Amino acid sequence: MKSLLFSYLRFWAVRYLNRVKPEIIAITGSVGKTSAKDAIFAVLNEKYGNDISATSGNLNTETGVPLSILGYKNSPKNFLSWIPVLVSVPFKCVMQKKYRLMILELAADKPGDIKYLTSFIHPKIAVLTAIGPAHMEAFGSIENIIEEKANLLRALPADGKAILNIEDDNVRKISYGGRWEKITYAINQDADIVAKNISTKILNYQGVTSFEVVSKKDKFKVETPTLGKEGNVLACLCATA
Repeated sequence: MKSLLFSYLRFWAVRYLNRVKPEIIAITGSVGKTSAKDAIFAVLNEKYGNDISATSGNLNTETGVPLSILGYKNSPKNFLSWIPVLVSVPFKCVMQKKYRLMILELAADKPGDIKYLTSFIHPKIAVLTAIGPAHMEAFGSIENIIEEKANLLRALPADGKAILNIEDDNVRKISYGGRWEKITYAINQDADIVAKNISTKILNYQGVTSFEVVSKKDKFKVETPTLGKEGNVLACLCATA
């Protein structure tokens, strides 16, 4: 039944993607996926507005990604709640708005997850946030997790782009090679895009983080209503990349 469900959702998601042909930004990582997705959406939304969509909630699995593509906001919680979703999926394929860009989170709970998802979403831009010892019971070792996350880079076309957080040691291990264009970001490493002069403060009971984004071509100041160096600043650098 699970295999049948996967095939059904994939079939209609592929039909929608073939009809609309959006450019896909795919994000994976053990931590930081959602922060990166939100930051990327906030930045690109300024230019593309209603022509861009992003994963809602935790729709980042074998069932969640197709549902996200088709415009669903939540995953069904039980068998009964699946029934109206399965009935409406073909209609969503036809009626779902045409998006120019789609930002999709991809989770990897077990070996083969990323390879399966990229077999039908075909990303043009891949984002790797960080790789850590998550779901070790399924993967067995950190090396297997790194190998699984690297499948996102293998799915890129020759003219694709890889956005890589080389602040993370494990991402840095797989940041070399590839036929695609590579754009790196970091705080304490030599990267294409870095953050300098980071400071935090409380202003009107709201946390604020300020820093300077520096690249080879540009330099500008950023102020974000968040606190936290590693997570929020890296998400902003990812969106800049």
